[in-house]
Amino acid sequence: MQWMGDHYEKIERSDDGYCNTYYDARYFDLKKIEVCDTTEFFDDSGRAKVWYIKIGNSVECYNQHAPYPENTQRFLKPITQHIINKYLSNRPKCN
Repeated sequence: MQWMGDHYEKIERSDDGYCNTYYDARYFDLKKIEVCDTTEFFDDSGRAKVWYIKIGNSVECYNQHAPYPENTQRFLKPITQHIINKYLSNRPKCN
């Protein structure tokens, strides 16, 4: 699978059966998400529904826990109220 900006896509293996990209089926449904004013960050039990990574002075948000697709040595973290307040307080209106 290969990261395509906001999601993974399956790619074909070479003729010799090898694929030189990262692959883990658990993360195939990973999607980068744009948060807006109606984004639900937590479920009814208070568990995170959004995962994030801090890049410089901003955060990128994703729909599940996984390695960060652009550097698989780093992992996404569950969103916290502190991160929402500090980085996502001026979310745009949803379309």
